[in-house]
Amino acid sequence: MLRPLRLALRRLQRHPVYTTLNGVGLAIGLAVFLLIGLYVYHEHTYDTYHPDADCIVRFTVSYGSFGPSLRVPAQTAERVAEAYPEIETAARLYPEDVALRIDDRRSLEENFLYADPSMFDLFALPLRRGSPDTALDAPDTVVLTEATARRLFGTTDAMGRTLKRAEGPPLRVTGILASLPSNTHLDFDALVSYATLRRASLTGSREQAFGQQGYTYFRLTHSGAHAPLQAKLDSLTKEGMAAVQNLTGFGVEDMAFGMQPLTELHLTPTPENEMTPPVDPRVLWMFGALGVFILGIAIINYVNLATAQAAQRAVEVGVRKTMGAHRGELVRLFLGEALVLSLAAVLGAAVLIETLRPLYDVLLGTSLSALSFRTPAVWGAYLAAALVVALGAGAYPAWVLTRYQPAQVVRGAASLPVGGRRLRQGLVVAQFAASIVLIVVTFVIREQVQFALDQPLGYDTDTVVTLPLAGELGDQMDAFQQEAERLSDVQTATRGLGPPLSNSAMVVEDPEGEQRRVQLLFGDAQYAKTVGLTLVAGRPYTSRPADSSAVLVNETAARVFDLRDRLGEPLMNAVGPLDAGQRVVGIVQDFHTGSFREPIRPAVIQDTPRWRRAVIVRLQPSRIAGGLQALEQLWYAFAPNRPFVHRFVEDSVRQQYAQERQLAQRLGAFAILAVLVAGLGLFGLAAFTAERRMKEMGIRKVMGASIPQIVRRLNREFAVLVGVAFVLAVPVAAWTASRWLQDFAYRMDLSPTLFVMAGGLTLVAALLPVSYHALRAATVDPATTLRDE
Repeated sequence: MLRPLRLALRRLQRHPVYTTLNGVGLAIGLAVFLLIGLYVYHEHTYDTYHPDADCIVRFTVSYGSFGPSLRVPAQTAERVAEAYPEIETAARLYPEDVALRIDDRRSLEENFLYADPSMFDLFALPLRRGSPDTALDAPDTVVLTEATARRLFGTTDAMGRTLKRAEGPPLRVTGILASLPSNTHLDFDALVSYATLRRASLTGSREQAFGQQGYTYFRLTHSGAHAPLQAKLDSLTKEGMAAVQNLTGFGVEDMAFGMQPLTELHLTPTPENEMTPPVDPRVLWMFGALGVFILGIAIINYVNLATAQAAQRAVEVGVRKTMGAHRGELVRLFLGEALVLSLAAVLGAAVLIETLRPLYDVLLGTSLSALSFRTPAVWGAYLAAALVVALGAGAYPAWVLTRYQPAQVVRGAASLPVGGRRLRQGLVVAQFAASIVLIVVTFVIREQVQFALDQPLGYDTDTVVTLPLAGELGDQMDAFQQEAERLSDVQTATRGLGPPLSNSAMVVEDPEGEQRRVQLLFGDAQYAKTVGLTLVAGRPYTSRPADSSAVLVNETAARVFDLRDRLGEPLMNAVGPLDAGQRVVGIVQDFHTGSFREPIRPAVIQDTPRWRRAVIVRLQPSRIAGGLQALEQLWYAFAPNRPFVHRFVEDSVRQQYAQERQLAQRLGAFAILAVLVAGLGLFGLAAFTAERRMKEMGIRKVMGASIPQIVRRLNREFAVLVGVAFVLAVPVAAWTASRWLQDFAYRMDLSPTLFVMAGGLTLVAALLPVSYHALRAATVDPATTLRDE
């Protein structure tokens, strides 16, 4: 039974070039395929490890046709959980930055979450030290992850120690968590007890309830309780806003409640505010297809090289059949060769996976390092892949090459069956067509991101910096702004909620009854000037009491709500987002408040003192570094215990396209691997082609052909194949790129240059190995190649 494997191993040892090319190609293909498979599996198993994961949901609220919003007012979560028996346990998470001072170091912890004690009952949190029953019960207590404890205290033995806050009592460490699994949407450095938050912000007025919004999770009594509970929530909202307010503590028109199953959170793209960025299922499908495609290229290489050796294998097949071997034995021999090569490739793939796993984690933005690659299940996947590859790569050569008859070999008539050469050409075309599509899509993603970054947004981005902690200065905030404006490196400063990249919005109806999402921006009289908005009509509002009801709108709002002819007039009735009595005193040029995926929406800019939570500074363009240093010194003069935190608007703009940049990097890496594997196969195929046509080249040289002519002749054959691949790839690549670009409201035009560049790169990658073997064959002395003729 082992005899075919021994024969296969012996033959592979006699042909090292053939074995190396196929082995390396299959190893790379298998490594990419298995790594992508593990990544897809990892993404599909998010949060499935929690007990009763199929009973846990996240509570959401939608406003009109926009939503869902992942953050829900705190008291709403409490009241809903008490009102419906289908809810067994509820837990809230509230994200808020915490300013700490450790020795002489000041830091802003942006990944701290306030959490209910029931978090330990709802989720499988790996608490190493402390009691899950009491760790988050008392105010001013905190549970740290081991990584956070090590960063803040230099050790994980931090139980009972305290964290000094810039404001308020210190936090006492009551628990230490081990690192969370990589396949969870929960992302935090510490859990602070929910009791630490001021009770006044959790109860009381409707406005306060709106302000304290966080994530809310329910564990239902059983997995089938989802639909009945959703029906009750829908019935509640249909009763009207009064019924909703009575139960939940707040309510707006066209509001609806919803629930997202925990195990589906990571695969459900959400507009904003997700702890861990979700993944688009389409991207997983695309990566899965890429893994199959790259492995398919390696298998195609094997088939091409095996069938290219048909003439050499014909003699072997004829002799073995003459000696009594039947076709079944020969089929097992060829499949044995494929199996031996596949097993060797699997070992090589395992080595590549272990070696490249850290780099792969960076490339895919995940942590596959946490997965064990030495478990029986993983090795079972390796062996299964080896068998599949052996059958896929060895079946066709075994079927074709074992058909030779001894008489054909003796007469010298043995050749590849009709269509074999065309099959190899077709497989080469398929390889490079798919590679061209991949390269074009990568180029398009990169160009679209650059297009979005290069377009004017309607305001300044590179000199405007936000100080988000300025609201904690309290009564000193006004004085800090005035002192900042006096700095020589500062042009102007303003107080407001934040830069134009704002998530604050409301849903209203336009005059035609269509629901519109209106962006709300808050800033004082200097806001428009500081951020760089352009006034196209009217005037900016001032800080005088007479302008207390004055607002600015953008061109889209003026057009949608018919406000252009009402400049300076108090509104008699509410109009869209504006209340009766408010005055539109100016119209600013349209500007982007989100990424280029979203169209420019109506926007209203107004000065509301309670929303002055940040100071926004416009620096002198030539003195940005000096301006930051001056602002830092001024900050510590006002707030010696709080860290100096600043954020450039430009950085926030770039962050909007982080996922697209990651996708382009991943596709670019896979495109390089695809072309590399295809190039390996073409290298071997060109070597066999040149060897088979050695005598032809000798004759041509004798007849006067030059070396460049011979090289061009061989190159032309493969260049034609790349040309055919290019023709086939262009419409597929154009359709794929266009479908992806449809997600953007503002997008680049598909340029023929991108397709030409992709085709050119593929042509160069194809002709390099072909030219090498053509040149090598063309320089052989004709006397050597023709001496037997």
